[in-house]
Amino acid sequence: MGNLPTVTIIVLNWNGRSYLEACLDALLDQTQQADEIILVDNGSTDDSVELVQTLYPAVKIQEIEINRGYAAGNNSALRTLASEVGILINPDIVVRPNWLENLLQALAGDTAVGIAGCKLLFPGEQQLQHAGGYITHPRAMPAHRGMYDRDEGQLDTPDDVDFVTGAALAVRREVLETAGYLDEGFFMYFEDADWCARARRAGFRVRYVPQATAVHDESALAVRGSPSYLRRFHSGRWRYLLKHFDAAEIIEKTLPSEHAWLAEIEGQERRALGWAYRHTLDDFPSIMAARQAHGAAQIRPSDQATIMTRLLDLRRQSLLWADNPERWQRLAKKGQIKAHPFHSPTPILGPLFARLRDIWAGISAKSYIGALNEQQNAFNQSFVRELQAVEKKLREVENNRLNQEAAERELSWEIKALREELNRSYELLAGIESRIDKSFKQNDGVE
Repeated sequence: MGNLPTVTIIVLNWNGRSYLEACLDALLDQTQQADEIILVDNGSTDDSVELVQTLYPAVKIQEIEINRGYAAGNNSALRTLASEVGILINPDIVVRPNWLENLLQALAGDTAVGIAGCKLLFPGEQQLQHAGGYITHPRAMPAHRGMYDRDEGQLDTPDDVDFVTGAALAVRREVLETAGYLDEGFFMYFEDADWCARARRAGFRVRYVPQATAVHDESALAVRGSPSYLRRFHSGRWRYLLKHFDAAEIIEKTLPSEHAWLAEIEGQERRALGWAYRHTLDDFPSIMAARQAHGAAQIRPSDQATIMTRLLDLRRQSLLWADNPERWQRLAKKGQIKAHPFHSPTPILGPLFARLRDIWAGISAKSYIGALNEQQNAFNQSFVRELQAVEKKLREVENNRLNQEAAERELSWEIKALREELNRSYELLAGIESRIDKSFKQNDGVE
């Protein structure tokens, strides 16, 4: 164990007070002790910081005033990393006693391994949650190997994988120096997959280490399926695929698949997708800049324009109702009031009562009740027509709003480009002025 690298464990916390004691107790009860444990508190409003200050004086605390998300929160500690290895861990994770030792051995045994991840189990320790993951094509949906399967040792062999979850991973300091820090354009979700993809592009391997096992109370601090979760998940998904997928795949496969899938999505996920498409369009220039900075092949301006146009179409599709005549026909049919025949299970007398009721219904239908039914039916059909007209008007208003939104976005991009060009002009003029001043000084010296 003497040859193991030095290590700093970074626990990123946001209102995780109820999980911190179990997490920190397990981290301090390891067969191999960490050189340093840092709690990065991401603007918690509970008493997380006070708890750690009182019960865990050896744990260093770094406070951030507001919740800056997973990437920015962890980067604040990674930027001052002095150890050879940094480990990122969520507060809702409880590690086994030999977890750290096994994780560090995987890194010590092969310097090509830049990032190493764990085997994670659901509470109860019977079901697998994560055993390495991969990104599916063409829509960049993440898949976790073995998820929800009963853990019977079937994934207990170390393996190279596309990514390991950021809930608990180790990163070599050389990865930070070569591939860079976490992309702070991701607030939550996909930043781990992005980091692993960049590390692999830089020549490192990403390793799944099943001997480093932990229990993860997944989504204890982020509710899966909530509007907030869905917005961040899908905006992260689109940032990831725009950074890493080839332009041809995005245009020819991803966008058509997304259109077909969106047509089947309803409710809050559809609304979340609309938010994600808008967020992606707003951030599109910065995403392209990040793609270039992180070493992926650049997308031609013409392809960028095609992708943005198709994203705007997705944004429209997510917010506009389809003009479905069949739906209105079904609604109009439901608005028809009809007299229903009377049935009785009573033998002999039942049919007699039913016949008497039908006679009465016939008489009433020709008089008072029948007139009321006709009036109600006429009102219902009129109401359906009014609804249809209102929906058509709403579609027109929404379409105009989206056109205005697109025009404003294009204008903001043009203004930004002009500002950048103006700044470059200022820099050029400053350089010319500097050379002129230098030339005058040299001429003065000659005289």
